[in-house]
Formats: sequence, structure tokens, C-alpha cells
Amino acid sequence: MSEQIISMQGICKSYQMGGETLKVLKSVDFSVNKGEFTAILGPSGSGKSTLMNIIGCMDSFDSGTYLLNGIPIHEAKERELVKIRNEQIGFIFQNYHLIPTYTVMQNIIMPLLMRGEDRKTAEMECLEVVEMLG
Repeated sequence: MSEQIISMQGICKSYQMGGETLKVLKSVDFSVNKGEFTAILGPSGSGKSTLMNIIGCMDSFDSGTYLLNGIPIHEAKERELVKIRNEQIGFIFQNYHLIPTYTVMQNIIMPLLMRGEDRKTAEMECLEVVEMLG
């Protein structure tokens, strides 16, 4: 059996819009096993971005359980979420979220430096990834 890295059960998310409640996610179950590639597809307004923001620990949810590598995200404090985002989550956004005054390498190694790696190690890791991706 494969190791489950993302396990979500009964995830609900709603937003208050004016005086009304907009239910965006209604009891979503979602899982990803180690080594799997997963696509989240759906029409505009179906909750894809909301789900991605929850998976990435950038948004909270109203109810349900979410385990990321066995860590109960629904119980995590903000300080823990910051560490998780830095060490375990990576996104490729449709619109680039890069610092325009930085080089490609500087943009790539910034999260590594933020978690305390020395510059030389971070640069070597960056070059390995760039080489791997081509």
C-alpha cells in the first residue's frame, strides 16, 4: 500500500458575502499517495483555488480533517504552518510570484536560505534541480 501524503475528509469551506453564506467546498474528500501526480480540474468557481489554498496551508477550512504527511493540519498553530509551508509545500502558480529584481537562482534559493541552509548548499541544491528539470 502506498504512503498517503495528503488525506482530507469532509473538508468544508464557506465565505460570508454581504449577509449571505457562500458554501465553496461541501464535504470534500481528497487524497494523494507518495509518487502520484494529481490534477484538480473543474469549471470556474467550483472551488479549485480554495482547495489548493487549503492544501498549501495558506487558507483555513470550516470543518473536516486534513493530514499532510501525517501532521493534523486542522490542529496546527500558525507557527507550525509557516514551517510546513517552507519545508513541505511547493506550488507552481499560473502567474509567477517571483521577486523581479532577483535572478532565477536567487528566487529559487530564497526559501532554502529562509529555513537556515547556508548559501553554498542552497546554490548546489538549486543547480541540481535546474539540471534535473532541464
